[in-house]
Amino acid sequence: LEHDTLMLSLSQGQSYRVDLPDGSKVYLHPGSRLLYPTAFGQHSRDVKLSGEGYFVIAKDATRPFHIITDRSVTSVLGTEFYLSDETFVDVSPGQEAVLNQYGYIDVHPADTMQYTSWRDGFIYYDRASLDEILKQIGAIYNVTVHCYNRNLLSLHMHFVLRRDQNLNDAVEMLNSMKKVH
Repeated sequence: LEHDTLMLSLSQGQSYRVDLPDGSKVYLHPGSRLLYPTAFGQHSRDVKLSGEGYFVIAKDATRPFHIITDRSVTSVLGTEFYLSDETFVDVSPGQEAVLNQYGYIDVHPADTMQYTSWRDGFIYYDRASLDEILKQIGAIYNVTVHCYNRNLLSLHMHFVLRRDQNLNDAVEMLNSMKKVH
């Protein structure tokens, strides 16, 4: 990275919006880390990501924006997208790349609402497993969540919660669906 480098490291239970020197924005998820310069170079805009975040990249055709992770480099000129340090293939707007159980990348149409809703202050899941929802609640509120009936973890549901609501609100919303307690 060029120039002085800043590092933002979030603990579990924290999320944060980073305004970068070129006007780009990064909405970091809990437990993520971003290294970025105080000023971008003349030829490229490089940041390093560990974890996950939603990126809104300012357009600049002369300086590509690179997001460097331990496993990949993502290059864009100006767009918005969600990125986890597990993602490392070419995708088009409206698609997502997911590492499958065999170690290969599947690219397919995505429900982009779950990613843009994070940027807008919501947790959004549609047909998500209870396991996914509970892991996200644990990360957001920095708590350990136990499910004593493992059969329920594969239960799929629609779940939306404002991130500024407290943990009790999240639990009440889950209980109000009458599928879990």
